Amino acid sequence: MSVYLKRELIKYIKEELDRGVKLSKIQEALLKGGHNRNLIDEVIYDLKKHNFDIVKALREPLRLNPEAEELYFDIVESLVRYIEQQLEQGSTITEVKETLLDFGHAEETINKAIDRVLAAKEKASRRIKLSSVALSAIILFAIMFTFSAITLEPFSLVVIAFFPSILMLAVGAFFRGEKNLLLVMPFLLAIIFFLLGSKVGVIANMEVGPLTFYNLVFSLVIAAVIYDKTKKRKRQLKLRWSKKEQAFTPKLVKL
Repeated sequence: MSVYLKRELIKYIKEELDRGVKLSKIQEALLKGGHNRNLIDEVIYDLKKHNFDIVKALREPLRLNPEAEELYFDIVESLVRYIEQQLEQGSTITEVKETLLDFGHAEETINKAIDRVLAAKEKASRRIKLSSVALSAIILFAIMFTFSAITLEPFSLVVIAFFPSILMLAVGAFFRGEKNLLLVMPFLLAIIFFLLGSKVGVIANMEVGPLTFYNLVFSLVIAAVIYDKTKKRKRQLKLRWSKKEQAFTPKLVKL
């Protein structure tokens, strides 16, 4: 796997030199990107040794200890970026793993990179969930407090009156990315609330018709906020990843 990374560095540096980029700038960019300094020095040495003949440079063996800790983490980082890029393009974990195995990467290293990618995605997903649900909860409870203040009704009764909306908030928390479900649930909850209105004592004493309408509207707002914020956050994460890739010379991890 270390040999493969060295070959990719040789190709990348030669391409950049052919484009007119100074060697010092290329080296600086690679170091900022987190690549192993010793490996970069070895690649540059081999290129200079053969007067930047890429064919001859590629024949040079890897002299750096392939088990060096820094180089190992360098490879893992490169694999993480490559896996994330391929997943964004629609590839599956299995497909990406098979490709990396075909290129000679160790399965243990691939699995470590995959674990990091999945952990990062799960963390991002939790942040999306918490932020969208929190915003929806603030909107809902602000409406409920306002309603209680205007009607002079006890807040406990207001909670019962707007229970479908509260339940919608819970549904949205667990199914935030399910567009169809988020659109259907407000109507389903409103219908159930209306049908139970004549049978449940506490609700029967309320104006079930208007409350059903209010709950439907509020539930639709909650669904829209949760789904829209989730989509925006995913787009932001994707854009952030794209910028990160551009800054880190994506050609190095393109297999």
